[in-house]
Amino acid sequence: MSHNPELAKMLRSYVPYDESLHSTLIRTLLAYDPNIKPIGVIGASGYWVDTPFVTVAQEHIFSRNPDNLLLEMIDMSKSIDGKDNLLFDNPVSYAHIVNATFFSGRTSRAKGKASKKINYCPLCIEEGIREVGYGYFRHFWTFSSVCMIHNKPLHQLPELSFSQSVKAVKQLLRGKSFKGAKVLPHTHGDDFEQQTHDNTWSGDSKYLFPIKFAVGCLMHTFAKWVFGNSETFRDDELRKFAMKVSKRFLFNRDDFHEFEFRKSLAAIYLMCSSLEADKLDAFFSEHVELYRLKLGPRVQGRLREVAAKHKGRDCNSCNEHRCYFKEYQEDTLQRLEHNDISLEYLFENSYTLERIAMQKRPIGRISQSAWAPINVYPQLEEGESLRRMKVSCKSD
Repeated sequence: MSHNPELAKMLRSYVPYDESLHSTLIRTLLAYDPNIKPIGVIGASGYWVDTPFVTVAQEHIFSRNPDNLLLEMIDMSKSIDGKDNLLFDNPVSYAHIVNATFFSGRTSRAKGKASKKINYCPLCIEEGIREVGYGYFRHFWTFSSVCMIHNKPLHQLPELSFSQSVKAVKQLLRGKSFKGAKVLPHTHGDDFEQQTHDNTWSGDSKYLFPIKFAVGCLMHTFAKWVFGNSETFRDDELRKFAMKVSKRFLFNRDDFHEFEFRKSLAAIYLMCSSLEADKLDAFFSEHVELYRLKLGPRVQGRLREVAAKHKGRDCNSCNEHRCYFKEYQEDTLQRLEHNDISLEYLFENSYTLERIAMQKRPIGRISQSAWAPINVYPQLEEGESLRRMKVSCKSD
């Protein structure tokens, strides 16, 4: 089996922030009560529950943590990029998982599927105990048959009952081996390195839109604006593409191609940000209202985003029932002035961007406009250097 020393070095640098959600939940629960039953983490089959959760009786163990910290427990390993962050995507969808995981009110695992087999690397667990004081399960073990750090096959617990599996996991977390575990054969095509590569460099992931448009009131408005202004676009390619997409959307639209329209209009927005920034500024001034949304099941911590809706539009009269603006009360919405918005402001008031800052990743700007998309996978040309930007990450 091939070994990538650079990847191994990178993964080691994440310790202990590469822990899986299953591992975080079960370690926390067992630390609170060694005899607790983690029924939302391990299923009756003895496998990991596919979508883990804590029961209503266990919520108090986690409730002292603010919403943003609970989110990091869920997917701290996620590399934030353009996936789910295009122009018409829901900017608040990630906050819902906090409620589903920690405040679902569930008392049993009814309808909860448990099909994820429990893989582990004994050497990693031993290293965790030595280096950070406790053993844990790494998140990428779910996607691989080989430990990318030690270049050794992963071990896997056999099919056990719930009680036997909990006992085995306790044993592993203490650094002790499990006699009945099997060593996995290496299978090509499902390893973590390949999955990371595919997710990172897909075309939809390169550009992140820091301000999302409400679909119900701004998608048609933007398409109409594009149609009315496309003949004045200076770039020939943009002009032809904008005319084609906007004309089809306005006069020959069908729901079957809804998401294709969203991607195409986002692409036009991206090109306008670079080639027609002055016209896009005028569109914002004439049609767009900006709001800061406070998120999370308890509206605490640093979960918030900046989003846009049609200027002067009454949300109560909108037919888009799934619009995220309708989910929030007035005290969780703050109207923003356009002049107040800057890239620095967005990094301080968008948790999506704040997570990129926390991951210390470089970004590339399409233009100086605050509402321009951001290149989250920039490649520096020879002689270029990164410019650091200081941002503050404060709770309200």
